[in-house]
Amino acid sequence: MPVPEQNSNKFLWETYETPCWSNNDIQQNAIDPKEDSTSNHNFTIRHLKQGGTGARKTWEASEILLNHLLCEGGPLRDDNENTSSSCDDQIYNIMELGGGAGCVAVGLATALNHEACQRQRSGSQTTSNGTDTSQSTGIFYPKARIICTDNDKATIKNLRHNIARQPTDRNVSKTVRVASLGWGDNVGGLDFDRAIRDHFQKRRRKDHSVPVETCVSSANTPNPGIVNMAAKEEIDPLRLLTHVIASDVLYGVDALEPLSSVISAIKLRNPEITIILAVRERSPNAVANLKACIEEKVLRGLELQVEHSESDQQERTLNENLLSDNFSVSVKNVTHAFEDTTMNFQMVE
Repeated sequence: MPVPEQNSNKFLWETYETPCWSNNDIQQNAIDPKEDSTSNHNFTIRHLKQGGTGARKTWEASEILLNHLLCEGGPLRDDNENTSSSCDDQIYNIMELGGGAGCVAVGLATALNHEACQRQRSGSQTTSNGTDTSQSTGIFYPKARIICTDNDKATIKNLRHNIARQPTDRNVSKTVRVASLGWGDNVGGLDFDRAIRDHFQKRRRKDHSVPVETCVSSANTPNPGIVNMAAKEEIDPLRLLTHVIASDVLYGVDALEPLSSVISAIKLRNPEITIILAVRERSPNAVANLKACIEEKVLRGLELQVEHSESDQQERTLNENLLSDNFSVSVKNVTHAFEDTTMNFQMVE
């Protein structure tokens, strides 16, 4: 465990806690409760006292998003009815927009990697001399891979620091990569595409024994974590992603256009991706305007893609289905109590 660092005139340290796992996880996966350490896992984040707003503070929506994603029945839980529970090798390939100080990325990696380690221990085999084969290989198979993005140099430097300083046994630095991303229609350009390929495409199980056809994502498509490498070379790198997440990224009209542009561009390049934002209503009708902008841009883009489609029949059919279903963005109200204060948030999906 790294030596705790002290607050200074440049930095401020805060400790956070991942949401607790259900006891069902321990029972269903034959995990010894003693090996579970604690149901919650603490992690420390460094904030800058000067610089971008995301680096100076972890905003309350980050905690809301973590709870939404990880608590029982959440989008990143195997007990979610929309997730295939028959495949233990489900891997989540996640991109975070506006990662700030890294609280959400580190929290997700800490919780999901812990679950992955527990499952690998519970599924390990022991040889005649008492050697645990899963641990003796020294190979860690993550539950999630995350690319955490921001577009401020000081924020990115601080992000990399926060990821690198996490305890090595939590494998955070193995599963979280930091990349610069400005919001817009091109979603980062060629350099960013290469970063995605490098992080999500390169690592896989060399001796994977489960046929690709038997392991599917919630969208009934091959899990991007284990699909054939040759096939990956020919697809849009954004198709490797399963989720895009963000918290407290909507700040007035200035953020509306670039945020709606990057989200709609991602959705158009990967129609099956799940996008989840936790935001606060910081100005009148801000969330409603974001919803309307995303819907307009996606529907307009789908119409153009169908009209000028050069893709295969499967992709064309998928786009036509989205159009016929009249693609829409859902907004859910969430109320959360922070000590003696109650705050209202919206989950945009």
